[in-house]
Amino acid sequence: KIRPESTLSVEEFAERSWLPWARENCKPSTVAEYETLWKTYLAPYLREIRLRDFRTVDAANLFALIHRNHKIGRTTLQHCKSRLSGIFTLARNQGALDTPNPIQGAAIPKKAAAPAPTHTTTLEEVLAILEFLRKDGEWKAHAAVALMFFAGLRPGEARGIRWEHFDGKRLYVRQSIWHTFTTDPKTLDAASPVPIIETLNEILNHLRERDGSPSTGPILRGPSGKPL
Repeated sequence: KIRPESTLSVEEFAERSWLPWARENCKPSTVAEYETLWKTYLAPYLREIRLRDFRTVDAANLFALIHRNHKIGRTTLQHCKSRLSGIFTLARNQGALDTPNPIQGAAIPKKAAAPAPTHTTTLEEVLAILEFLRKDGEWKAHAAVALMFFAGLRPGEARGIRWEHFDGKRLYVRQSIWHTFTTDPKTLDAASPVPIIETLNEILNHLRERDGSPSTGPILRGPSGKPL
C-alpha cells in the first residue's frame, strides 16, 4: 500500500509532478499564478516534511505561519489552501497516496483580514473615464475601456478581439491573449456572440477610421500590428 513516491517531500512532489501537470493542463496565466503563489508562500515551508507524513494539523500550522510571516489576507490564504489541496489530490490520483486529503479540514486563521468590498464601477464613472481619454486623444485606451465595460470582455478577450470578429452588430469572442500566449476564452459562455450597443459601435467605427479602416487584425493593435 506504500508507494516510493510517498517518501518525497511535499516540495519535491510539487516540483516533479504538480507543476508539470499544471503547465500541461492549465492556461498560461493560471500557471503563472500557481507558480508565484507556490514559490512565494508554500515551497519554502514544505522542504522537510514527507508527503505521506503531512497531516491536517500541519496544514493548519502552515497557514498560521504563512499569515504571521507574510501578513496576507484571507483570500490569499484560501488560494494557498486550494493549491496545497490540489497537490494532494494529484498525489492521490497518481497513486502516491491512498490516505484522505489532509488539507480539506485545515482551518484558515480567523484573524486573517477579510477582503475589502468590491467596488462596482458605475456608468457615470466609465463615461467620465471615456470623456477624459477622448479629450486626451488616447483612442486605443478609449476603445479598450469601452470594450471591457459595454461588451463585458475580460482584458485578455479585449486584447484578442479582431476586426473580423466584429460585424457591426455583434462581437464574436474567439480567443484570449495573455502576454504572448493565445488561448480559448475562459468559459463557453464567454465565446457566445456579444451584442453591441450604439455607443460602443460608434467608438469602434471611429477607431477603425483612425487606423485606416482595416478589415482584419487586432482591434487594439500596437505599432507593430500585434495586440497591445
